[in-house]
Amino acid sequence: EDVVRQLGALTGTPPLPPLWSLGYHQSHWNVKSQPQLEGIDANADRLGWPLDGLWLDIEHAQAKRYFTWDGAAFPDPRGMAAAIEPKGRRLVAIADPHLRAAPEYDIYAAAANASLLVRPPPSRGG
Repeated sequence: EDVVRQLGALTGTPPLPPLWSLGYHQSHWNVKSQPQLEGIDANADRLGWPLDGLWLDIEHAQAKRYFTWDGAAFPDPRGMAAAIEPKGRRLVAIADPHLRAAPEYDIYAAAANASLLVRPPPSRGG
């Protein structure tokens, strides 16, 4: 305990997480459209289920390329967030720490050209 107290005195203590983040969350792979997400939200209301966060996995991105948005499947992200916020809910779009390896994906191509991607170690010979 003393080590943690001393570290906090030296570096500062972390802020508490937002209250909604400690609540009930609905997250699963394959929420593929805005109507599907709206249905999950409506079902939680209809069934009286507590719900504080709705998560979108990689399907919200174009061709599973993070830092993009599939506007055909999810045409109104601001509207989705605005519709659930009065209920105390938040919309979270996942961004995993990887890029799809596709040369035509601008973000991947830029990272590859700048040598920013994880690479295997050089061989040691022998």
